[in-house]
Amino acid sequence: MATKETFSILLVDQDAERRNQLSSRLRGSGYKVELGTGGFHTVHLAEKNEYHMVLLRDDMEDMSGLEIVNLIRTTFTKEKLPILVLSRLSNQDDIIETILNGANDLLVYTNNYNDLLKKIETFSGKLS
Repeated sequence: MATKETFSILLVDQDAERRNQLSSRLRGSGYKVELGTGGFHTVHLAEKNEYHMVLLRDDMEDMSGLEIVNLIRTTFTKEKLPILVLSRLSNQDDIIETILNGANDLLVYTNNYNDLLKKIETFSGKLS
């Protein structure tokens, strides 16, 4: 099992400011973070490198979050590469659709970093 210092996260967000802010906080919390800037870039990185989880914003311009999840799932199972979708969606049907299409979980992200950390710790073996 990976330790917190070796737990590798692929963070995907096309918004540079949001991506840099969140990656800085995750690194400050001890996680290894690599950045994806869009759907095609993310799929390429996931196939090329080894990650312990993907944090995916669902509002990419080049493809939808669901498309990215589906493409990653053609190569990796939910157990092999967990995907946590960060979304502004709070509609129950959208959340269910995201999970049914291959995401491990969805967090309605409201910039509450503590909620995000709790979710990540669930996937990283509840490391503290």
